[in-house]
Amino acid sequence: MPPFMKENEEPQLPREPGMPTPVAVPTPTVWGSARANSPVDGWIQKLEKDDPAFKSLYVMSFRTIESADFIRLCAAIGKSKFLEEFHTGRELVENDLDALSQCLSVNSSLKILSVGNKNFGADGMERIFPGLAKNTSLRILDLENKGLGDRGMEHLARLFESTADIQIESMKLGCNGFTDIGASALLKALSSNTSITSIDMHGNAFGSADTGAALGAWLAFKECALQSLNLSTTEGLSEDFVVKVAQEGLARNTSLTRLNLNECAVGDAGVTALAEALADNKSVSSLFLDGCSITAVGASQLQALLTANTQIKELIIRNNAIHEEGFNAICSALRTNTTLDVLECGGCGVSRVAQIGSETSITHLGLFNNGLGDAGIASILYAVEANNKTSLNSLVSLDVSGNEISDDGFRSFCERIGADLELLPALTTLEIGGNKADDKEAWVSVCEALEKTRPGIRVIWGDGHKY
Repeated sequence: MPPFMKENEEPQLPREPGMPTPVAVPTPTVWGSARANSPVDGWIQKLEKDDPAFKSLYVMSFRTIESADFIRLCAAIGKSKFLEEFHTGRELVENDLDALSQCLSVNSSLKILSVGNKNFGADGMERIFPGLAKNTSLRILDLENKGLGDRGMEHLARLFESTADIQIESMKLGCNGFTDIGASALLKALSSNTSITSIDMHGNAFGSADTGAALGAWLAFKECALQSLNLSTTEGLSEDFVVKVAQEGLARNTSLTRLNLNECAVGDAGVTALAEALADNKSVSSLFLDGCSITAVGASQLQALLTANTQIKELIIRNNAIHEEGFNAICSALRTNTTLDVLECGGCGVSRVAQIGSETSITHLGLFNNGLGDAGIASILYAVEANNKTSLNSLVSLDVSGNEISDDGFRSFCERIGADLELLPALTTLEIGGNKADDKEAWVSVCEALEKTRPGIRVIWGDGHKY
């Protein structure tokens, strides 16, 4: 898959549900392992010695640690000058939470915190509230899948209302079961916040017009610093919500760069509002609208957006029924748009590519699972030739996987780009897996022949084959 689809890909280390994937750092990271002896004494020793190399501590839920040991560990973390990350997926009882709160109230080194499991809940949030309210070092608060609910979100809102000293920059609040009550409480508390740059609220159940207005008010705040907003897979998110956010917030916001509304009921009305709000926007560069119930009507609004906007670099609209009409409307905007870099229209019912602007500078075009067939993949090259072979000159990656392309269709496509180096001259990756490939040996021969004339192209097809 193209690079932008790997936004959540990190080094593959064991992790608990709701815990962040640890990012590889050049300093030692200590994990709670399955050794017979408790590692707590060793961790405390490192903390008490102020080992400057000891910056990250992960305590996994499968590690059996007595509450008394966890309380001792929290006391040591409270005094640490160098520990920057603390993650634990173990279930925390009241005494653990109180110790953690005390730890947070005095520690000045922690920057990243992820604690508890799905049973952490509103009670857990309430008990660590005093410590969080006094802490000024935390920058990332990961509370994903912690069972917060509306009451837990209200405690979090109270945190931001109670003090101006909070310096948290990123919050992960996905999959916490909160509704408009909790979402609205937090967003209203953040209405004049200047520190949050990233917030992830995916997989919850909110989306009323009133909550949209609360989010819009924060986005419209002239000192709003929010850069990344993830509302994907939000059950109940309505077109009215999107319209409010767009009209009351995005139209005036200058900080947001990434907006993810994947699998939300944005609809054509929501897309229309987004397109109008972002037409003159100078900050949003990535727009994710997978599975948003957009039709060719909404695609025409995206055409207008791309014609006017000079900032958007990624437009991801997979699994929307825009069909050939909508896709070609978007492509028509590429006659003048020179800033779009990635266009993903997989699963959109596109059967033929009719036109692609000669001025386009896109480097990735995704058309997987569209049922293109042999005629559809051939139409890509016909569209390029129709513009005197000046279209898609910057295209580096083309994904036509899962399109019912036959042996003959694949051979014809490869022979054409192999014989004419002016067709897709920058192409280095051709993803074509999941097609018919009845004769695998024939596909291998085609790849080998292409490699001789276009040695810079890597073909990726079924069974992970790469050439």
